[in-house]
Formats: sequence, structure tokens, C-alpha cells
Amino acid sequence: MKTSFPVRFAHALGLASLLTFCVFLPKAKAQNLVSNSSFETGNWDGTQTFVDPNNASTLLYWNNVVSNWTPNSGSTWVQDAPRASDGNRMVWLGAPPFSAQTYISQPISTLSAGGSLQSNQNYTLTLDYDFFDPTDPQGLMGMDSTIDIYYILGTYMFMGDPGNPMLMDNAATRTQLFTDSGMTDSWLNGANMNWMTANIDFQAPNLSGYDYLRIFIAAPLNTVSTPSMGVLVDNVSLSVAVVPEPSSLALVALATIGWRRRR
Repeated sequence: MKTSFPVRFAHALGLASLLTFCVFLPKAKAQNLVSNSSFETGNWDGTQTFVDPNNASTLLYWNNVVSNWTPNSGSTWVQDAPRASDGNRMVWLGAPPFSAQTYISQPISTLSAGGSLQSNQNYTLTLDYDFFDPTDPQGLMGMDSTIDIYYILGTYMFMGDPGNPMLMDNAATRTQLFTDSGMTDSWLNGANMNWMTANIDFQAPNLSGYDYLRIFIAAPLNTVSTPSMGVLVDNVSLSVAVVPEPSSLALVALATIGWRRRR
């Protein structure tokens, strides 16, 4: 049976109204499982120099100056609101001074250890990064640099202080999530620094027997094949991967209804 024009017009008008409603549905914000995600809190010293005087704290191996984060030697905690990608502070991972990488890391506890991380769940890890060498703040040399992101599984060992467990990493579980290389940026760019965003989707492994999945953000050892002049990092987030929004589901339903009506 042929549908009259007024009926077809009413159907189209109703469809357009519903589509408009769906587009403006509020989006649910996923919980960030990373604590102190923009490196804003901790035992700030700020007496060191990072290009500019009195704007940095040197991070040494396992000193836990930045709340919730564990660094090794070669990292610097920097305060510079115009240049940070989020908030007032960021971390610079320097070219390693020894035969190792420079990193900062955070363990994310599993369900069995009182956290939220679940086996075989899909997650999204994001962070902002900008390649930078403070010995060449104007970026005149244009050197290449590299960032690596990976995780290692492990268990907690409590040595008399229940609030400060020792991390027992299982090196055999190291899993690479992301790597990128690029030219070092200029400090003179201010708010226009060349921040990039890593957007990483991955599935957590079977976490049975482990207490945490420890995210590492690292500047690898500087070699000819893997240049590492340093990298700034900020605004780290780990959350459950986003499922289709109600608006997307509504569009699928509308398409199905329209197809049935045409039949």
C-alpha cells in the first residue's frame, strides 16, 4: 500500500526530532582509575631549575615525591601552568643517565586486591606527551626522541606498613602498549606547545594471582636506533572502554524501524 505524503512527512518530522534529542543526550563520564592523573599533588619542593629557575623538583629512584606515582632517577617534576597540558604541573622523563630507561609508574589494583581492575575487561589509556630536551629549550637542534608505554603485572608485599606495600613486579608479563618518536619541541611556544595525545585501547589479561597492573610511562635508553632526548607527560587516564552511547543505540533502533516500515 502506498503511503500518503502527509504520513511520510509526519514520519520524517518525528524521526528528525528524535535524532535531535539523541544528539544532545548527556554523555556519561568514565571513572579514571589513575590517581593524581595530572601530577598536581605531592611533596613539592620547587627549588630546582627546569629551563626556568625555581620551577621543578628532581625525582630520584623510588622517592614517591609525586603522590601515587613511583619514578626512577632521571625524572623531573615541573610546574609551569601555561605549558602544562592540564593543571599546573607535569613530569619530564629525561634521557637516562645510566644503562636503563627513565620512567614513572603507577600500580592499578585488581578487584581481588581491593581495586577496580577486572580480568579480560577492555580499557582505554590516554595521556598527553611532548618531546622536549631542556638543554636545547629553543628546539634549534631538532633532535628525535621516543616515548614507551607498557604494563607489568605484580603482587603486593607488606613489610610492616600496610599503607605502603612493596611492589613485586613479574618482568615476564611486560606488555608493550604504545611507542612513538618525534622531534623535540621548543619551550618558547608557551601554551602552543606541541602536545600530542596517546589514545590506547587494550584488553586486560587474566589477573588471577596478581594484585595490580602497573602502568609504565618511559623514555627508553638513548641509542642510535631509539633516540631518547626526553619527553614531557601529563593528563593520564585509564578507564573502562566506552560502550555505545544511548544516542547511538537509538539511531540503530530508528534505522531498524524505518527499514521495517519501508517493507
